[in-house]
Amino acid sequence: MKIILSALFICLSIPAFCSDTAVADDSVIVDSSEAADNAVKKNDVETTKEAAVKKDIGTEKETDIMKEVGKLKEDTQTLLSMANLSLSGYGAPVVRFSKMGDSYSTLVGGRGGLIINDNFVLGGCGMGLAHPRDRSDFSGKTYSGNYDRVDFAYGGGLIEYYFTPKSLFGFSAGATIGGGGLTFHSRKEAYDEDEYGSDVFFVAEPEVNVFVNITKFCRIGAGISYRYVKGIGVEEFDDKDFRGPSVGIIVALGWF
Repeated sequence: MKIILSALFICLSIPAFCSDTAVADDSVIVDSSEAADNAVKKNDVETTKEAAVKKDIGTEKETDIMKEVGKLKEDTQTLLSMANLSLSGYGAPVVRFSKMGDSYSTLVGGRGGLIINDNFVLGGCGMGLAHPRDRSDFSGKTYSGNYDRVDFAYGGGLIEYYFTPKSLFGFSAGATIGGGGLTFHSRKEAYDEDEYGSDVFFVAEPEVNVFVNITKFCRIGAGISYRYVKGIGVEEFDDKDFRGPSVGIIVALGWF
């Protein structure tokens, strides 16, 4: 009887033991699955962080490269900086009084140009006699022919530099370089219908002016210049008859 009861107890214990083992195995499997999921998520986070870091590094490198390019551009030295370039302009009637030959003459004309950064001017200038003069006024010799009047005119490119242009008073230095013409007319005929001969010449006229700023749009100046001519050689005239100093008045209108 004891043997039978012992065998019966053993048989009943085996299913319970197997059930506990299965539960334990299921717990192990669940824990292993969760661990694997956590590992995958951790790897995904690390991968995302690594990608973000690489992106940041790439962006920083690109920014550094752009900065270096900017520095190279900034380090390039030029005569005129486009970043600080300012442009304006002016035009001005001009009157000059000059000794020409054996007499004094009045010359009238105009000038104008592009003002760069308030100081430097590139432009042009043209001057001529206010009216034709007698030939004897320049040569000092008596002329008995028909073409007894002389007309003189010249012009060229103008370069000029203004010192202290924003001050109330200032001064400038510049020069006109170009050419001109000498023509002869008859007092007996209409001025524009009877013209005889002409002679062309080279001219260079350095100048110095002082000025006062009346407004931002008006500047009045006075100055001296020397007119150098080369190439006049017609009849009784030569270069020295038209070379000489001048004093002048300028009324400039523009944006200063």
